[in-house]
Amino acid sequence: MGYSLVVVKYLVASFPWSSDVGNDMANALGLTHVVLETKQFPDGESYIRYPIDVSTYDGLILIQRAYPEQNTRLIQVMLAVHAARDLGVKQVHVVLPYLPIQGRIGGLGW
Repeated sequence: MGYSLVVVKYLVASFPWSSDVGNDMANALGLTHVVLETKQFPDGESYIRYPIDVSTYDGLILIQRAYPEQNTRLIQVMLAVHAARDLGVKQVHVVLPYLPIQGRIGGLGW
């Protein structure tokens, strides 16, 4: 009985303010790292763009620091995940070094 090797191609992508974490993770895993292109329009809307063709990757590790401006940064994560999935990436893993609600759960009565 033979076995076949399946190679899964992953990419590490980070937002500009999280590029140090993205670089460290990519180096540790031996993966390519890219920094997302971002803009914020005057009305507060976020623009997110992958600088390379991510459709050639099976998986993506997305790095985002969620502090400060937690609400905006969480929306940016959702936009980046949605864009990756639309472009054909099958697996998206999000790494949030700081999850804003964690420290407040006790204060909300949960």
